[in-house]
Amino acid sequence: MSCALALHSCSSTLGVALLDRGQGRSAAFPLARELANGLFDAIAELLPASRWRELSWLAVATGPGSFTGTRLTLVLARTLAQQLQIPLYGYGSLRLIAERRRLELASTGPHWIGQTLPRRGVVAGYYGVVAA
Repeated sequence: MSCALALHSCSSTLGVALLDRGQGRSAAFPLARELANGLFDAIAELLPASRWRELSWLAVATGPGSFTGTRLTLVLARTLAQQLQIPLYGYGSLRLIAERRRLELASTGPHWIGQTLPRRGVVAGYYGVVAA
């Protein structure tokens, strides 16, 4: 086992990232409502199913985001992790945004990161850098 796979489908674009023998690759697939039909093909572009047994761990974004899209990748990731007997790590989408914007947060101070959900209001988190 020498690789790891990460999935993000909390928006209309599926994000797939692969860490394979120390080399990182990623791709974005604007599948929107076609996620169910294109999920396996998109993953196979980075990691063919014949190599899934090489996975050491999986990571998946847990939302907030599109319920159906997020649910599809969560179920796929959980099933793979169970069948391959490897760890599965879940990360909130807003936390991922905060991590990516760490330098900005350090210089501007804490602020809200949110997402407006259709027909359901707003989901948000207040993020900042905390000294360790």
